[in-house]
Amino acid sequence: MRLDYLIKNAETIDGLGTPGYRANLAVQDDVIAYLGKEEPEASEVIDAEGLVIAPGFIDIHTHEDTWLLHESVAAEKLSQGVTTLTVGNCGFSTAPLLPGKEQLVQEAFPNFAEGNVPVKLPLTK
Repeated sequence: MRLDYLIKNAETIDGLGTPGYRANLAVQDDVIAYLGKEEPEASEVIDAEGLVIAPGFIDIHTHEDTWLLHESVAAEKLSQGVTTLTVGNCGFSTAPLLPGKEQLVQEAFPNFAEGNVPVKLPLTK
């Protein structure tokens, strides 16, 4: 089977706390399909000599609640390797928006009051 991408010769950090090791990583349909020493056949090969492959990073304390409604792709975070954001850990968040709490959220997040948020927040029943 021919895979979509092969990233070869990368220093690999697997997130398990073990020392890094040299490995090849292959992707098929946006999913990691292979990680190891072999070089499976791929449509595109990327030589990552001198570079590091690591799992996505988790940003455990962000205030991205309203920003994510504007920039749902979060390209700035992805370009830094961040694949997971934690929001609402300060005791407030824009979602889910409970019925009757619209005024409170508009006061806490002025962008909502000005109508600058292009998406409707989900209501929790």
